[in-house]
Amino acid sequence: MEIHGWVIVQTVIDFVLMALLLGALWSFRKRPLPRQEYEEVVKRSEAILTEMKQIGLMLEKNLHEKREISRHLLDQLDQGLAKAQASYKKIMDLHQTHEELFAAQQKILPVDDRQRAMQALSAQGLTQDAIARQLNIPLGEVELFLKLHPKPEV
Repeated sequence: MEIHGWVIVQTVIDFVLMALLLGALWSFRKRPLPRQEYEEVVKRSEAILTEMKQIGLMLEKNLHEKREISRHLLDQLDQGLAKAQASYKKIMDLHQTHEELFAAQQKILPVDDRQRAMQALSAQGLTQDAIARQLNIPLGEVELFLKLHPKPEV
């Protein structure tokens, strides 16, 4: 039950008990009571009021505990949300990096195609540096390939 519900329940109980007490006192007022009965009614009324105060204090304590628990839960939720947002940002950054790497890899030709392209560009007279730049591969790879597969002599 929400906090407002507990407050409303406590208020309703207080009014009902007060109405019962006033009704009892009013009914006893119409007829004269012997002193002993009057004192007994007063003692019962005081006992009821004391019990109402105790119930009110218990409900107030319960309400305070519920507020503390609610604050604690909200703090935990805020911390969890902050962690989730940080994780989401990291995931999005990794995703973007992965997309960039994937796009860069798509520009690189498969090995057989690269070898054919290196041979064709070398046959056209391009330098090793120009071949590496055009095919987006390391210069060392071009140098090694061309040493292993020199241009055929005409």
